[in-house]
Amino acid sequence: MRVSSLFKAASVLPAVGLLCMVSVADAQQDKDQQGCINAMSKDGSKVLSTQGKEAGKCQKDFANGKLVDPVKAPFGNSADACIAADFKGKVAKAKDKTVTKDEPKKCTANQPTIGAGSVGLEGAVVNAVGQDVALQLMQDLFGPSVSGTTVSKAANKDAAGCQQGVLKTVQKCVDTKIKEFDKCKKDGLSGKVLPQLITTGDIADCVTDGGRAGSIAADTKGKVGKACNGVVGKGIDGGVSKKCVGKGIPVGPALDALFPGVSAGATSATLDAVAECAACRWVNRTHGTSIDCDLFDNAAADGSCADIDFCAFPPSSADLTITAGQGGGNTQLSTGWTGLAHNTDISDDFVGNVDFTCVGGGCTSCAPRVGAAYTGNRCQEDHRALCSDPFVTGGDCVQTCLPTFGAPLPLNAAATPVCVVNNIISELDGSANLNTGASSTLVSSRAVVHTGTQSRPCPTCDGDPTANDGVRGGTCTGGPDNGTSCDANATSTEFGSTSYDCRPDAGANVSGLGLDIGLRLTTGTSSITAVAAASGGVSAVCDNGGPCHCAVCSVNTTVPCNTDADCPDKKETCSSAGTGVNPSPNDCSGDGFVCTAAATDGVCATGFETFCDGQTDPAGNFIIPCSGQPDCDALDTECSGGDCGTCSAVQQRTCFLDTVSAAGAPDPADAGGFSDFDLGSTFCIPPTSSPGVNGAGGLPGPGQLSLDFSSQLLCSDGVTNFNFPSGSNCP
Repeated sequence: MRVSSLFKAASVLPAVGLLCMVSVADAQQDKDQQGCINAMSKDGSKVLSTQGKEAGKCQKDFANGKLVDPVKAPFGNSADACIAADFKGKVAKAKDKTVTKDEPKKCTANQPTIGAGSVGLEGAVVNAVGQDVALQLMQDLFGPSVSGTTVSKAANKDAAGCQQGVLKTVQKCVDTKIKEFDKCKKDGLSGKVLPQLITTGDIADCVTDGGRAGSIAADTKGKVGKACNGVVGKGIDGGVSKKCVGKGIPVGPALDALFPGVSAGATSATLDAVAECAACRWVNRTHGTSIDCDLFDNAAADGSCADIDFCAFPPSSADLTITAGQGGGNTQLSTGWTGLAHNTDISDDFVGNVDFTCVGGGCTSCAPRVGAAYTGNRCQEDHRALCSDPFVTGGDCVQTCLPTFGAPLPLNAAATPVCVVNNIISELDGSANLNTGASSTLVSSRAVVHTGTQSRPCPTCDGDPTANDGVRGGTCTGGPDNGTSCDANATSTEFGSTSYDCRPDAGANVSGLGLDIGLRLTTGTSSITAVAAASGGVSAVCDNGGPCHCAVCSVNTTVPCNTDADCPDKKETCSSAGTGVNPSPNDCSGDGFVCTAAATDGVCATGFETFCDGQTDPAGNFIIPCSGQPDCDALDTECSGGDCGTCSAVQQRTCFLDTVSAAGAPDPADAGGFSDFDLGSTFCIPPTSSPGVNGAGGLPGPGQLSLDFSSQLLCSDGVTNFNFPSGSNCP
C-alpha cells in the first residue's frame, strides 16, 4: 500500500518523486550551493583561459626572438621555460582569486554535493585542472616541447604566423565551448531551463546532449560553430585557411609538421577535435562527470582523446637508466655522411638523475633539470669529487660543478677509435608530461673528442663488481688515472666498462673545448632534411651534386647548421666546412650518390666495403676497413687477441637518406612510477681538428641518436618510489 501511494504521489508531484529516486549527493542544489558551483567553475575556466593566453604569448615571443634578452626574459630563451615561469604572475593571480576570494565567499555556507566546489573538487583542484588542461592543449598541438616545434619568424615568417594564428583560434574555440557549458549548467541548476540539473550525469548533458538547449552539442545560438569549425571561413577553419593555406602552407605534410601533436594530421576538423577534447577533459575533471571524451571529440573511439588522470602533485625527481644497447634495444648512434660510423653501439647501464619543476602543481608540464643526485656531476678542479649543485661556482666545488652526459663513450669506426666526453654546458631546456609520458628536452653539450686505441678507445674501469654503487671497487686502465680506483658507470660490450673516474688523455684531444652539439631528445619524431642545391647555404660547400644535410656557419665555424637560421649571426650563412671535409650527400659514389632505403637504414645499392674479419662491434658490424692484408696485419697489436683477422669481410655501405629521422616512443608511468620509453634526436655535428676523424666519419655531417631509457619516479626524499599518480605513499 505504501509503495502504491508513493507511485501515485510521484505521478502527481514529479519533483517529489525525482527527489526520492536520487541520493543525497545528487539532491537539488540550493541557492548557496549553486553559487559555489558556478563561482568555482567560472574561476577554473578563467585559470584555463589565462594560462592559455600566457602560453600563447610565450610561444609567439619565442618565435619572434623576444626571449633572448636576459633582463626581459631571465628564465632563458625558451618557450617552455617562459610558460613555466609565469613571469608576470597572471596565472598565479587568477588562481589566487579562486582560493582566497571566491571560495571563502561563495563556498563556506553549504558545500555543494555535485560539480565544482564539491568534496574533492575544491578551488585548489579546479585551479590545477584549469592550468593542466591549458598546458595539455599546447602539447596536443605542438608536441611535448613548444620550443622544439615553434618555427622562428626569422626562419619562416609564414610558418610562424600559421602556428600563432591556429593556436589563437583553437584556444578561443575551447573558451567558447566552456562558456556555453557554464551558462547551460547555471541555467539548468537554477531551473531556468528544464529539465533541472540534479545529478552529476545531468551536468554532463550540458556537454553531450544535443537535445538540451544551450549544451555544447546543441550549440543553440551558434556561438560554438562560429568560434570553432561550424562556419566556413570562421574560427578554426578561418585560421587554417587565412593564416596557413592562404600563405602557401597547404593542408597535408607541411601543416602537419607545424602541429606534430595532432596525431591524425592537422585539418580544421582535427584541430576542432583537439579543442573538443580539451573542453571535455576540463568538464570531467572540474565537475566529476564521466563523459567519454574519446568518443565525444570526433565521434570515434580511436584513442584521440584518451582520459588523463592528472596527478595531484608531482614527483620530485626520477632515476634514468639506458637499458639496452645495440642488438638488445633501441639504443644506437649514427654519425657523419660517409656511413662508416653508422649504427654504432652506445654503452649500457648509464644511470642518470633529473629533478622536476612542474607548472601548477600537477604533472602535465614538468621542466627537467640536471639532478642534484646525478653521479655525473663532478667538480671542475677534481673530476673524482662529486657535487650536487650543477653549474654553480663556489658551492660544493672551488670552481664549477660540471655535469657530463654519461661516462666517457668509446667509439670505433673505420679504424679510427675515439673516446668522447659529453659535457653539458647549460641547464636542460624542455618539458615532460608525466601523465602521458611524452617529453622533449634540449641537452646543450660540448663533445670533447680524444683519439684512442683500437681495442681501448677510452680508459676502462676494470674489476669493479657492482657498477654505479658509489664504491670505487675497480681500477682504471689507461689514461692519466691509470692504476687509481674507480666505480664503473657504463659498460660497452666490446670495449669494457668506463668511469667518470678514468679520464682520457688530455693530449689526445682533437676538439679543443668540445664540439658544439645540441641534442633535442624527444619521445616524438626528430628529423633533419638535406638542403637542395638551389636553396643556397649548405649547397655552397656540398660536393657531388647535393643535397647535403649539414655544414658549419660561415663566421662562427664551430657552430653546426642545417640552414642559415641555425647560425647565431643573422649576416652569416650555413656555408662552410670549417676544419672538416666538404660534405657530400653520402659516399655512394658508384650509385650516383643516391642512397636507397633499406629495412633499418639507407644503403648504397652497389657500394661495399672490405674489412678485417677479426674485429666487430656488438651487433656484428665490422669496424676496420682494409684494401689488403697488410692493413689488417699492421693493427694486430691493437686488436683483441692480437689478431685483426684477414681482409676478407664484405659489408654493404650504409648511408643517410635525404631526411634523417629518429623516432622516440612515450610510456606513461605505471602505478609504481616506472616507465620504459625511447628518445630520439637528429642533429648536425661540426668537424674536429683531426683530418683522419673528419675524413673517416664525414664531418661536418648529420647525426642520429636513439636511446632506450627506463625511469623510476621518486618522492621528495629522493629514495622512495613515487606511486603514480597520487603519490600517496610518499613520506
